[in-house]
Amino acid sequence: MKRPSPWLLPLLLLAACGEKKPEAPPPPPPPPATVEGLAALPAEAHVVVGVNAPRLRGSALVRRAYARSFGDDPQTRSGLEALMTRCAFDPARDLDSVLVGLGARRAAEVVLVARGRFDEAKLVECLRASLAEKGGTLETRTVAGATAYLAARGDSPDKVWLAFGGPDTLILAGEEAWLAKARDPGAPKVKGSPETMALIGKTDTTRGLWGVGTLPPELAGALAGATQGAVTGPVSALYGSVDVDKGLSAEANLVMATDADARGLVEFGGKQLQSLTVMAQSVGLAPVVAKIKLHADGRIARTTIHLDAAELEALEAQLDGSALQPKEGVPQ
Repeated sequence: MKRPSPWLLPLLLLAACGEKKPEAPPPPPPPPATVEGLAALPAEAHVVVGVNAPRLRGSALVRRAYARSFGDDPQTRSGLEALMTRCAFDPARDLDSVLVGLGARRAAEVVLVARGRFDEAKLVECLRASLAEKGGTLETRTVAGATAYLAARGDSPDKVWLAFGGPDTLILAGEEAWLAKARDPGAPKVKGSPETMALIGKTDTTRGLWGVGTLPPELAGALAGATQGAVTGPVSALYGSVDVDKGLSAEANLVMATDADARGLVEFGGKQLQSLTVMAQSVGLAPVVAKIKLHADGRIARTTIHLDAAELEALEAQLDGSALQPKEGVPQ
């Protein structure tokens, strides 16, 4: 019997090694970097509103308003509480802050950035089940390289996009384009806008509610026509804040074109307050109107009001439906 060539085995081994092995599938791309706070608001947002949840939670006014809102509808309140338990999320316990950015062109140009304690898996499953009960859907998508969700109700044309910017950040948007602007760490953000950040720097962002904004041209010049010539130039921006931690403290500031416009607006507003005081007397609110103060500070026209806890409670009682009756002896 003929023996095989001594070169046969090495040649077979070389042939086997030369066979192309199936390629392993490429690893999935890493998720984009986290985004949060002002670094998640698109640069196109011309209005920014902030809410400090812990500050509002401590407010007696907010607690009373919440109780009144469900006073005549215990079924809705129990349903809401059941939903919060099901979703493992209670705003009064788990929400820290909310930022809202608004665009200037369409109502859908809105982004909400919430910071708190979120269980993504439970929250997504809860939303999907709750929407399904109403004939809606929650679809999983990919936006800006991140997992995103499109929520739609069966009886409404409105849709909401949502994604998580990180373990403690939930982002909601009115359209996919704005969710992409918010979730993409490399997209321009409000935090990189000198004009908006300068306004935020002038605002007391530690209060329960605050906001800043720049006005589009069609609105910026509207005040001139409404003030009977007291103001001649446009309003370039506004900023302010509200606190209801102990009583009520609110401030609104309009950035005018000139110092003269700021003074003119304050003078015009003072005359309007005089007329308002007369009308407020008929329902006993004149002391509250008297607390409204106007003054000009350079180009800033400033409005403030401060009520202590007792004054605020009295105002609430006065604004209660049956309380708004003309007072005897007060001219109508």
